[in-house]
Amino acid sequence: AASPSPTLHPPSMASTNALIDQQLAKDAFHGMKGAAPCAKKYIEAGAASAWLDIKDVDERDKNCPDDWVPRHPELVRLTGLHPFNCEPPLSLIMEQGFIAPPQLHYVRNHGAVPVKFTSDAQKQKIWDEWKITIEGIVDKPMTIGMADLQKLPFRQLPVLLVCAGNRRKEQNMIKQTIGFSWGPTAWATTVWGGVRLRDVLLAAGVKDDPEGKLHVRFR
Repeated sequence: AASPSPTLHPPSMASTNALIDQQLAKDAFHGMKGAAPCAKKYIEAGAASAWLDIKDVDERDKNCPDDWVPRHPELVRLTGLHPFNCEPPLSLIMEQGFIAPPQLHYVRNHGAVPVKFTSDAQKQKIWDEWKITIEGIVDKPMTIGMADLQKLPFRQLPVLLVCAGNRRKEQNMIKQTIGFSWGPTAWATTVWGGVRLRDVLLAAGVKDDPEGKLHVRFR
């Protein structure tokens, strides 16, 4: 049975700036020139102060399930109001430089944003009640919450994501596919942060499979 209140013992962490430097040097971004200084500047400044601050809900979203999510008004909407699929105008995203602000990141959705909150109290309730159970081939099966995850090492990395449908509009002009018409900006590099799955599994005492058959299933 999963333990309701696990005790996690993460390794000690260096200061924030030193940790950022170590991560950027270690990961090396697969040789991408200029990535490390751009990412460091973004992380040190903080997304709220460094980039666009969108607070108001777009009028077009006020009668759909996502009527609580502020979005940039210039995003190109590809599938109507809902579900929300969009990309930024090419000129606008290019103006931002190497790191795209989250407000201009392309979005691929199949439904509504799954977790809805419209007040700080609702947000706190979701935070307090969220749980995930790690079980299976581990020494210490456990159920952990957001506060437990915060005890583990926090990582921030610039990651490039590209939709498989990027520039599909040009394909559809030649021969119609089953996908909708993405333009040239269904991609973005921005800084993502969180706890690595590896550290969560190690905290639970994941076991090595001598035959290399270890598989993680999410459900």
